[in-house]
Amino acid sequence: METSGKPRVGPLETLDRFFQQVRQQAATDPAFADRLIRALNVTVYYEGEDALKASNPVLLSGMRDAEGFSAIYNVPAFKVGDLKRLILSNDLATPTDLKAKRTKPQLIDFMYQRAADKRRELRAD
Repeated sequence: METSGKPRVGPLETLDRFFQQVRQQAATDPAFADRLIRALNVTVYYEGEDALKASNPVLLSGMRDAEGFSAIYNVPAFKVGDLKRLILSNDLATPTDLKAKRTKPQLIDFMYQRAADKRRELRAD
């Protein structure tokens, strides 16, 4: 049945359509997805390529201590090369800075320190 030229839609279908739009936006906009996740106040453990796209070490450095930060990144999904790409893509270091960092624990500690420094700089501005 139609009303004023528009199809009638039940409440559950309306919500399904709404959440589908939210999911689609989150899938294409990592910043939007990050805001949604922060609003839920949960710890999310990313895996695979999603982890590299969605992870925000600067934000996480403010939400977790060094041990909690390490627990997020010291998982099999993150390889040494992945961590280096994540550090570089978040402007936390140069390739030269990373040459001496060869292990996951070294990279995670380094990333935590640099992310925490960057977070403090951003807050000061």
